[in-house]
Amino acid sequence: MGYSGSQLPALAGYFDTSATTPTATEVLEAMALAQATAWANPSSLHGPGLAAAEQLERSRLSLAAGLGCEPDELVVTSGGTEAIHLALLGAAAGLTPGRLVISAVEHPATLAAAAQLQQRGWSVQAVPVDRQGLLDLDALDGLLVPPTRLVSVIWGQNEVGSLQPLEAIGARCRRAGVLLHVDAVQVLGHLPINFRQLPIDFLSGAAHKLQGPRGVGLLLVRRGLALQAQRVAFGLITLVFIYTTLANIYERPDGIIIASIFIGTVMAISFTSRFFRSDELRLKELRFANDADRMLWTDIVLEWAFRV
Repeated sequence: MGYSGSQLPALAGYFDTSATTPTATEVLEAMALAQATAWANPSSLHGPGLAAAEQLERSRLSLAAGLGCEPDELVVTSGGTEAIHLALLGAAAGLTPGRLVISAVEHPATLAAAAQLQQRGWSVQAVPVDRQGLLDLDALDGLLVPPTRLVSVIWGQNEVGSLQPLEAIGARCRRAGVLLHVDAVQVLGHLPINFRQLPIDFLSGAAHKLQGPRGVGLLLVRRGLALQAQRVAFGLITLVFIYTTLANIYERPDGIIIASIFIGTVMAISFTSRFFRSDELRLKELRFANDADRMLWTDIVLEWAFRV
């Protein structure tokens, strides 16, 4: 995917792209250019600051268009874990404590957020999955009653690769009036995402899973939904979520605005979207052996590993 011959030996035999991916050459070049041309503080009113702000705004609009969301529905975070925690803890803070429903195959980041909610008076219920890792929709139906107020589902499972039936899950949550967060960290950049057309309320992602920069994630928040600022401890690390409104689009938890990694993220999503568009028919042929209607994420990951 754009790597020179001298870089290929280091990637030989690398099949761990579900964990992280090497940053694409095109992304590194875009970030280097941004470092040279958008180095100033975009909050400043002098010429260099305004130039940096313009690049950020253009990139923000481009990213929102590519994800099918409104610009004010896009929040940039310091990674996928922060995006997941901001969605679950930030949304729950504005609700009466009730029940959080998750799948039995969630990422540890979601499990950690669920544990935090339990300390705040919430109960947590896991929905079982079948032998292919797919959510038991009948069991989900039985839980979409009070006191359930929030559901979180991993779209593309990071270990076994199952792609959950998002439309069916979202439709059920909508009928029940329950908020739905989707962990799309393994899907962002590999499958088309149109937030407007998805029956979900929150969607989290991370750039390093699609040959983008480390240290940047994103959260899509349905317009009209509020998130409250959070302070969350992870072992010895404490993250302060400063996103009291969706106006804090570019700020990381320390308040620093970093143009280059955001521009690199936009380039990575644009770059990978060309990949799945050109190979859409081939990817559709990658099916689970016992069920032609269910495509596994691991198939896509292996294809990606061979391409890099």
